[in-house]
Amino acid sequence: MYATDETINKLIEYSKKLYNSTKNNNYNPTIQNMMILSVAAMIYYYGIDNIDAIYNAFNTRIIIGNKNDIIKELEKNKILKTKIKKGIKNRTCKGLCDFKCEYINKNNFGFYKVQPSIYVVNSWNIDYFTLTEYIVHELNHVVNTYNRNILIKNNSYYLRSGLQLDNINSSEIKNKNIDEGINVLQTAEIMNIIRKFSKYKVKDKEISELLKRIKYFQFIKRRGIGYEYTSDIVKELYKDGYFKLISDESRIKGNIEELVDYFDNKTYNGAFNELSKQLDYLPIIDYDLKKIKRIMKRFKEN
Repeated sequence: MYATDETINKLIEYSKKLYNSTKNNNYNPTIQNMMILSVAAMIYYYGIDNIDAIYNAFNTRIIIGNKNDIIKELEKNKILKTKIKKGIKNRTCKGLCDFKCEYINKNNFGFYKVQPSIYVVNSWNIDYFTLTEYIVHELNHVVNTYNRNILIKNNSYYLRSGLQLDNINSSEIKNKNIDEGINVLQTAEIMNIIRKFSKYKVKDKEISELLKRIKYFQFIKRRGIGYEYTSDIVKELYKDGYFKLISDESRIKGNIEELVDYFDNKTYNGAFNELSKQLDYLPIIDYDLKKIKRIMKRFKEN
């Protein structure tokens, strides 16, 4: 990471103004400052060209609360599933991102409007850095849903979030776990940028003090939180630098076909969809694991 004290201060100042203009500026000062640092890190990560997608994410409805509050909110909004409720109660589910697709007919022209919401579970024993990582993980899903979020395939409408495709009129879901694996690794990279801000002389006193605390946070350059098996496979794919580049671009721009074509050209026709399908079967049985290894071997050989 290369920058100067001056450029980092300008970035943080700009990020503060941007965050304060959103509807999520009513949290306690520490969370607000962590959110400001998250804005700055995402701008550094994605570039100013994607500022609209970043602002849209931070202006999304974000609910942070204890597990009981989150369960009540999900019930109120009719999106609480048994699996999610169980995950929140046993602390395996730290947060989720929900997308509502509203069909609007205006002057005989119909289109879908996508409205995201973020829910994150907080508790007394979670430090601010880890809480922010949970929030950034969900925000990153929203950032990567901004462009081309409705796709038409085989006469069906799909909500696109990153690489994940949800059929709007059925329960069909594609590319869920491979997208989550990439999102976990991207979140870890963004959080690492936040930590590296501590190397610079930041003028804002509150943010400077927060960065000093983050500097000594026991942060290992880890793979990120959640979806460990899938993120490990994605890390193997990342050894092909072009795969990482094209997967990042495909997620934020919505050009999934470009990534699929690249993967299939290195392996065989239909290999990406087969790998993604097997990863969505998690937990994996031995037969699926053998198939995944066979596809991965073909990818590495070319």
